Amino acid sequence: MRAGPRPAPVPMVENFGGALRGLLVNGAFSGAAIVLIGLRVPAGTFPQFTALLTAAAAVALTSLGLWHWTSARRRQAPFIRLFSPRSAVEFRRWVVLATFVGVTEELTWRFAQVELLVNAFGSRPLAVALCTVTFGIGHLPQGPWWGLGAAVCALVFHALTWASGSIVPAMAVHAVVDIAAGVYFMRATTPT
Repeated sequence: MRAGPRPAPVPMVENFGGALRGLLVNGAFSGAAIVLIGLRVPAGTFPQFTALLTAAAAVALTSLGLWHWTSARRRQAPFIRLFSPRSAVEFRRWVVLATFVGVTEELTWRFAQVELLVNAFGSRPLAVALCTVTFGIGHLPQGPWWGLGAAVCALVFHALTWASGSIVPAMAVHAVVDIAAGVYFMRATTPT
């Protein structure tokens, strides 16, 4: 039996609103938990060492991402159609979405959930491990390799948060890596 024609690519713009709403809801829940429990988001310090560490994390994760994205493109992973910007308008929306992803996911998985689990179990290493696993599981709908890649990124984000005393560097690196993914997929999937 022959397979039918491939479905036409779904414009990324159709997925943008739903994804952004989901991020805003998750960010709001994390923000509410932080306020209700009385947690204070640490500002940390941003010495030159942290700036270098942040830049190194961005380069390392983007390099790992290039390998991973190329593999996903070769496999023709279905999720690529959903989030590949194909125009200047879609790319601008991707940048907004990637920025919200960086901010809300780091606020949730590197701060709010960690602190809640530390309060519940009394162990920061256990909290980090659980948050790393759930971050990977949250990315499983994109495929098992994507879930594993997300868990590796989570460990880097946790280390960066610990080293800097702030979630801001992890937010920045997360957004940069996701923006780089948008650039890659836009170039890889847009006909020339």
